[in-house]
Amino acid sequence: MGWRPIVVGVAAAVSLSAAGAALSLRISAAPERPLVTNTLQRPLTQLYTLKMMTLRAGWAVNGNQLLHTVDGGRCWVSVTPVGLPIIVDGSTVRNTVWQFVNGQTAWIAGRAGPGATVRLAYTRDGGRHWKEQTIPVPGLTNGTELTAVDFLNSHEGWIMGSGLGVIGSTTIWTTTNGGQTWHQVYGTPLAGGNLVFQTPTMGWITIATPGNDGPQFKLETTTTGGRAWTAVPLPNIGWIEPAGPPTFHGAAGLLSVWGTTGFVTVLRTSDGGQRWVWSSRKLPFPTNSAMFWTVRTRGGAVAWAITSGRLWRSTNGGQTWTLRSTAAFLKTASGLDFLNPSVGWLWQRTKNGRTQLWLTTSGGQRWTAISPTLNVPMRRPHRV
Repeated sequence: MGWRPIVVGVAAAVSLSAAGAALSLRISAAPERPLVTNTLQRPLTQLYTLKMMTLRAGWAVNGNQLLHTVDGGRCWVSVTPVGLPIIVDGSTVRNTVWQFVNGQTAWIAGRAGPGATVRLAYTRDGGRHWKEQTIPVPGLTNGTELTAVDFLNSHEGWIMGSGLGVIGSTTIWTTTNGGQTWHQVYGTPLAGGNLVFQTPTMGWITIATPGNDGPQFKLETTTTGGRAWTAVPLPNIGWIEPAGPPTFHGAAGLLSVWGTTGFVTVLRTSDGGQRWVWSSRKLPFPTNSAMFWTVRTRGGAVAWAITSGRLWRSTNGGQTWTLRSTAAFLKTASGLDFLNPSVGWLWQRTKNGRTQLWLTTSGGQRWTAISPTLNVPMRRPHRV
């Protein structure tokens, strides 16, 4: 089974109540080309998340907009579906989830107002055109927020919702006709975090279970398309929560976690996720410090982390880490995304509320500043 990059609508440091993750579709991308030519350029304000799919094409979320670029992040255009505004409250996206597939393909889903309906949109041309539909979802209540969307292809997909409350609840629905109809396959009184499928039958979720000191994370897997789930044993390394969903390259996989006592580390598997082992190296960080992850199983099980203003890289699944940079801007970073072991992007918010991008082609040792702009279509002058 080939590697499928995990691309999610969540912050880099994920809590159990955050939106879930999604795997990429097996759909070839359309040729990359500019979306809008007659435009005004404005500074790009604070990004919530960014994901580059190639050296030039990628996606980002900025305020209530879904953005797309075809020039490596220098110029962006808003490609937000008309019927699906994105609501960002501080560092949390409210009730909108997405799946970035490749440089041109994406899914986005959100609640369509009161009642058991979901608004689903799909694009294969970088957001130039969207196929949008409002769909009734049996059993979806007003107190349930969408936390994940995951499509394996243009027909088979899943959405996950979580109820409100200290622990909450989790419900999973599936479709086999591109989202035209959905049916519920699973429900649990526990709160779910991430949802990801490798095949039409095999998938993974993270679940919070009650504990004496608060909710405790556990990983569960299904071989029935989400109808039944089984807990997967994890190493006993302390109180941990996921920093993202598991990623796989064949039978090899990685799972990044952070500890509530102030550390981050990577768990590894070599048997398709049935058994996970600890990397034997913890990266310490203050509990009130920002932490960002990028994990890829292609190219030697590469993992990246920023902790306490330092950029670290592992090329062996977290067994050892190398300090790559202590640049001053790392202390105020907002997010991190690496395309491969050499090329990556980092973004931060400036004092005037704008976004500053940094690009590396040397694996994080040297960085080039990019001042991104938002291309806004020019308005025709009004006739007097």
